[in-house]
Amino acid sequence: MAEAITIARPYAVAVYRLAKEKNALADWSHTLNLAAAIAADEQMRAFIDNPKVVAADLESVFLSIAGDKLNDAGQNLIKLLVEYGRLAILPEIAAAFEELKHRTKVSWKPRSPRQPNLAMQMLLLS
Repeated sequence: MAEAITIARPYAVAVYRLAKEKNALADWSHTLNLAAAIAADEQMRAFIDNPKVVAADLESVFLSIAGDKLNDAGQNLIKLLVEYGRLAILPEIAAAFEELKHRTKVSWKPRSPRQPNLAMQMLLLS
């Protein structure tokens, strides 16, 4: 099976694009971190990994734990991840989202053109 981050990255990118489009990066950061914390809980992890648990029960339990802290879009993400058996990678999705968010905060500034050194100035003047 592929590494979790490899599977998580496309989900994180999709959420990032949606969040940026809706100007909701902070909201999605909170949503993903909450969902990741729930998914990383030891008891929830055992529940997620239990092959006897059907998707409908997993979705119901997860959403009831999250309560009203997830908006409709967050709930839809959980439903999608449950449907595709990807709920366990929520911590990796959240981490990849935060990395994408951080990359956009770091501003790139072009370097000022270098002043020619003395030797170069001498060549240019001759």
